[in-house]
Amino acid sequence: MFIARLESRDGRLVAVEDPEGKHWVTSRDCGDRKCWQLSAPLAYFIPEHAVDPARRPAGETLWAEVTLPPTYTPGFASPEQYARRELLGPWSDIYSVGATMYACFAAAAPQPADERLEKDLVVPARRAWSGKYSAELLDTVDWCLRMDHLERPQSVFALQKALTGEKEPEHRGKAPLLDRMRGMLRRG
Repeated sequence: MFIARLESRDGRLVAVEDPEGKHWVTSRDCGDRKCWQLSAPLAYFIPEHAVDPARRPAGETLWAEVTLPPTYTPGFASPEQYARRELLGPWSDIYSVGATMYACFAAAAPQPADERLEKDLVVPARRAWSGKYSAELLDTVDWCLRMDHLERPQSVFALQKALTGEKEPEHRGKAPLLDRMRGMLRRG
């Protein structure tokens, strides 16, 4: 949410610098000063006691509080960013960290979480890149990408401990059969 002064310029409603100079959307040059333009359509509520903005004298300032829709990048956004936003927390950012690491391995973004809720096509990192990267790293990526937010690392500190090897990932995947057989031969 941000607070800004709204002005009409070239037939568009734009948000102009507030007195503290803190809250903006997108900036553009407006001659001698910058103004910030809303990129989405604006719906607003006018209380009964307020003067209709269309009937305000020219040059009078109109202040409005605007709630902008959430923005996220498909493939990197957690399931709770698409729906159930009350569940957002550090685990939501941790999903994005896992998706970023997965994308580094795959050279492409993972399947968007909203699609994964319908039909999950993401191949676990442990299965896809076993033998190329450590099992601990791959298990950590898979742990971060769990669809249930309660099954992901619950803090950045927990993720850091897993990445540094001080803690085992809480969800471990199965290695492909060939890798498991190699492990048994090494032990035997």
